[in-house]
Amino acid sequence: MVRPPRTVIAFAVTVAILAAGAPPAAAAPHGGAVAPAVPSGPAAVHTVTLVTGDVVRLSTFADGRQVAEVDDRGTPKGLGFQLSEHDGDLHVTPYEALPLVAAGRVDPALFNITDLVAEGYSDAARPNLPLLLTGAPAAPGLRAAAPATPTGATRHRELPSIGAIAVGAEKSRAADFWAAVTGDATRDGNRATTGPTTAGAGTLASGFGKLWLDRRVRADLAESVPQIGAPQAWRAGYDGRGVKVAVLDSGYDPSHPDLAGRVSAAASFTGTPDTTDRVGHGTHVAATIAGAGSTGRSDERRPDGKSSGGNGSGSTGPGGKGVAPGARLLIGKVLDDQGFGDLSWVIAGMEWAVRQGARVVNLSLGGQAAEGPDPVTEALDALSASSGALFVVSAGNAGPGRQTVATPGTADRALTVGAVDDRDRIADFSSRGPRLGDGAVKPEITAPGVGIVAARAAGTTLGEVVDAGHTSMSGTSMAAPHVAGAAALLAQRHPDWRADQLKAALVSSAVPSRDTPAWAQGGGRVDVADALDQPVTVDTATLALGKIPAGTPARSATVGFTNPGRRPVTLTLSAEARDVGADQRRAVVGVSPTRLTVPAGGRASAVVRLDPTGTAPNLYAGALTVRGGGAELRTPIGFHVVPPTRTLTIEAVDRQGRPLADFYSRSQLFNLDTGEKHWAHFGGGQPPTVELPAGRYALATWVFGMAPSGYPEDATLLAEPELTVEADRTLRQDARTGREIRVDTPDRTTAVQAALVWQRATPAAALLSGESLNLDTIRRMYVAPTRPVSTGTFQFFSRWDLAAPTLTAEVTGPGGFPVPGLREVADTPLLDGRSSARLVDGGDGTPAELARAGARDALVLIRLDQGGEEAPGVAQLRAAGAAGARAVFLAGPTPGYHDAFGFGSPVPAYRLDAGVAQRLRERLTAGPATLALDAVARSPYRYDLLLPERGRVPADLHYTADELALATVESEFHQHAPAMLARETRAGYPDGVSTGFGFSRAITAAHRRTDHVSTRGVAWRSTGILEAFQVGNPQGQMWGPLRAYRAGERVREVWFPALTRPAVPGTVSADHAYGLPVNRAYDAIRVAVPQYADGAATAYGWVDGRSDRSELTLSRDGRVLGRSGASSTQFTVPGDTGRYQLRLDVTRDWYAERPWWTTSTATSTTWTFRSGRPRGDQPVVLPLPQLGYDVETDLTNTVRADRPYPLVLRPGYQPGATGPGRFTVRVAVSYDDGAHWRDASTRGDREVRATLPAAPAGAEFATLRVTAVDRDGNGVEQTITRAWRVTG
Repeated sequence: MVRPPRTVIAFAVTVAILAAGAPPAAAAPHGGAVAPAVPSGPAAVHTVTLVTGDVVRLSTFADGRQVAEVDDRGTPKGLGFQLSEHDGDLHVTPYEALPLVAAGRVDPALFNITDLVAEGYSDAARPNLPLLLTGAPAAPGLRAAAPATPTGATRHRELPSIGAIAVGAEKSRAADFWAAVTGDATRDGNRATTGPTTAGAGTLASGFGKLWLDRRVRADLAESVPQIGAPQAWRAGYDGRGVKVAVLDSGYDPSHPDLAGRVSAAASFTGTPDTTDRVGHGTHVAATIAGAGSTGRSDERRPDGKSSGGNGSGSTGPGGKGVAPGARLLIGKVLDDQGFGDLSWVIAGMEWAVRQGARVVNLSLGGQAAEGPDPVTEALDALSASSGALFVVSAGNAGPGRQTVATPGTADRALTVGAVDDRDRIADFSSRGPRLGDGAVKPEITAPGVGIVAARAAGTTLGEVVDAGHTSMSGTSMAAPHVAGAAALLAQRHPDWRADQLKAALVSSAVPSRDTPAWAQGGGRVDVADALDQPVTVDTATLALGKIPAGTPARSATVGFTNPGRRPVTLTLSAEARDVGADQRRAVVGVSPTRLTVPAGGRASAVVRLDPTGTAPNLYAGALTVRGGGAELRTPIGFHVVPPTRTLTIEAVDRQGRPLADFYSRSQLFNLDTGEKHWAHFGGGQPPTVELPAGRYALATWVFGMAPSGYPEDATLLAEPELTVEADRTLRQDARTGREIRVDTPDRTTAVQAALVWQRATPAAALLSGESLNLDTIRRMYVAPTRPVSTGTFQFFSRWDLAAPTLTAEVTGPGGFPVPGLREVADTPLLDGRSSARLVDGGDGTPAELARAGARDALVLIRLDQGGEEAPGVAQLRAAGAAGARAVFLAGPTPGYHDAFGFGSPVPAYRLDAGVAQRLRERLTAGPATLALDAVARSPYRYDLLLPERGRVPADLHYTADELALATVESEFHQHAPAMLARETRAGYPDGVSTGFGFSRAITAAHRRTDHVSTRGVAWRSTGILEAFQVGNPQGQMWGPLRAYRAGERVREVWFPALTRPAVPGTVSADHAYGLPVNRAYDAIRVAVPQYADGAATAYGWVDGRSDRSELTLSRDGRVLGRSGASSTQFTVPGDTGRYQLRLDVTRDWYAERPWWTTSTATSTTWTFRSGRPRGDQPVVLPLPQLGYDVETDLTNTVRADRPYPLVLRPGYQPGATGPGRFTVRVAVSYDDGAHWRDASTRGDREVRATLPAAPAGAEFATLRVTAVDRDGNGVEQTITRAWRVTG
């Protein structure tokens, strides 16, 4: 059984978040962004089972950083992983999936850990992975039939429009599903076996075409309605009457007056039994399209002082009428009650809308797009072509970067909508084009999408709450329904028009925003009044000339014009396109003729022509502008001129000079100008070739030297940071040029975990990529020196986790020798301390052989059995334990390391190289042998090193102890219960790089450890999980601060302390929209308080919802205003000033059968404060008092309390708040869980020292109650049940 490199590195990635963060748990989101089922939050941990069955854990932080790690306790054991970060997304791709991803057969989104968590695919969120599986066409050009349902999956629905099935792959059987779909023999049940069978071919099993993630899409009126010219249309008699508009969203509120009598049909595709909107997004969108504006008063004003608008014509409510108040609505619920939906739900909803006769379909939702079509864009194009329905789609909220338009907005036939503000300025968040790949202009149009006030669904708090019936939201989700409503008005005017005609009329008549390029706004902001009254219509919405090789013949496109009037119209035409870069170079593009007369009631055409021979390679966008008849029309133009294609052949040899032929070795190429990535694999027996555009690249080749056992024994990185490919060429690389990386430390160490990572960045693109190396098999690591780069930056990092060797052994006596390279077998006990033992040869480890060898109390050498029914080594270790062996050495049949498993082993076991084992056997033939053993079961120290090399890889990669510049962290791990399986992770973040690297380690008992961390150019963050018994369901997660250390500095960190309670950490980035810190905006109080913060409020955690509960209650003057079980929520409150009480009750670890957290098991915190509506539109942080605690305990969280003992308190306010101070502090303690209380004496002001009375005999815990009130009456009362243990 081969066990190739296992990934143990954690990548920590900083990502840009559109909304100002994400809520901690089940929170109501804001500003048009909808929270996932298990959201990231200010800090959270998520576990994701990949489609291959591998398990990845991702921790997220309020500042946007993430730490991901492969959980090596999960099954199956994969064949290794490639990790990369590009555009802020972290990918963890198993080796066996790489060829299938490269061939376009498996969706790379299945391995995008950042998105999988963000979109709600974590294991806690759902037990299965939603997938789309297309069939393989029987012959080229034929539509594929839907395939059969594979093993390990449940069929949900068939999607005939794309020849696919939607299935749910059970995560517990993901390995079986992967084997069925790929024909991959590497997955035998839950175990990896030999090399892959499909990797080289890059094809799926027979009958399957492509495997997609059934990707989640998310929900991506007032002054805005007159802004687009709707009142003029109404006065002309067009209000959408007779037109059906489908709203595919989160449902609707049937009780809302703005939607009363406007819905013709409704259906749910989410699995929920009704179409009720419990998010608030769909109701807001539907009301923007066709709302009656029937609630409130027309003269109301928003809390920020801005006009709530009205539409200027008959408005009766703060949101005003929708754009097409006469239209009939079809409500398709395709987003669940958390605001997310699968692609298959959306496709099913689109098919239903067409069957219901919708003329316009609004999709205010989207997911991350990739180059080329995907299932939902294919379905949209097919349905629009067959039905004539116009699909209006929001562009997405991932701006301001280029090429950020979401799917299905990337579909050819979609009318994709960006957002502008009330001054027609493009919104910063609005996604921009051009479209990935061919450079087509997307979005084609914009509409108001900032601060849109419309209907608020009952019971929801999405957006900035305006009043009981309305809320304000921002997003392209709000812009799209403006265009959908405009399309309904136009469809009423032209009942015979199909989608392409409606789209062309709306785009060509739009009003462009000043100083905004076409690739960001398309034609401009929709103007329905002009669209209804065009003297000439154009027959195409945009000109997409596609991807064009430079130097090829001219490309042209014909544009037709129709004159519906009674007089001829003469037009003046001009065409221009510029590149999307900073240079804005003009393309050689023109139009002929430049003057054109369109006869009355007739048609005429013009030709737009592009000359690729005179146009430099780049993305281009512009417009065909037509003036005449008193109108000005624009047709956006987009295209991509690409360099000519070249062939690169890569010839490489390993460190023995042998040509590469293994599955693991591969090259990655990264285009420095476009960001495109290419792969080359060496497993085909011939040097790989790559077809790629001429240009500049960074190349990284990973060479693995293979031992006879089939395991990699060394790894070499060969980097070419600046490689120019202008013509076909052959590149030769030699692993023998690599220099070994060596690290010396003051203490004796061995490498437990290691990773090599490189980063290349230019002004146009950036990529970070790396390999985590399985040190169970790989003995040495090498990197070849590189030259400095002339453009951009290049950086190389090595990341190390070093510890004391678990075992060193030496044969004693004459002819003795050390036994090198001993590696413990996972899940077996470990030897500890210095001792000696007899060495005996136990042969194949059968009971008879062990008895003959005299295994009792001996160290037994056993040949590893790889052919049994159980995992290798399991039966042999069980037999050795029964024979009374002290420890076992396991070695495979050939040189190198072989995999062994220690599940349930009663005896310590270590692996060693087969060559070393043979030497030991030869020594035994000469007579009895004794081994001197020096074992360390738990290393008293660790070295966490992140060593950056900037600009180039130097020739000397030997790091001496003096060069490391270390700081010291004295780490304490406290224990709550007899059985402990905790995990701690320390991640390093290099200066100037948005990505960091971390390693995770198991903690099985309370202890103190001295950690040494590197300090040059790196900051560190640690996290801890106290309860990690269940893979995928960690509990007791706590996050430490991000901080840099100085060389020579010494600090102390305590994990899993006795006292934890609700507090807002000063180390967490503010996120006012989610209530961190607690604040008020308009008439909403927003709350997000971590339930578990340590005494200093530096490390903190949130409820996990499995083994704990929390409830927030807000009262005013004794009357309850609202309750919430979420960690983050907002409460609607009266506008005038009043006295409030915010109470947070928390209960932790109610698993009676196996408690794992035994102190601070419940807390009750009540804050008292005054608040009124703030002036202006900025949130105000509320003056909530907060206490710091300091009490000394031992490693079991116990205080000696047979005499009075001290407690130090530090009263203050939550971060960002101010107050008069001068706190009055009272302290009481109970030793019988609150039945009886005793007051403690206090002294001091800013630092209050309380003397707690001694505990009575027999007491086990101390319960604490502290009250602090400032001079203005702002106060906090905090009760912590069983805050710490006590003993006499």
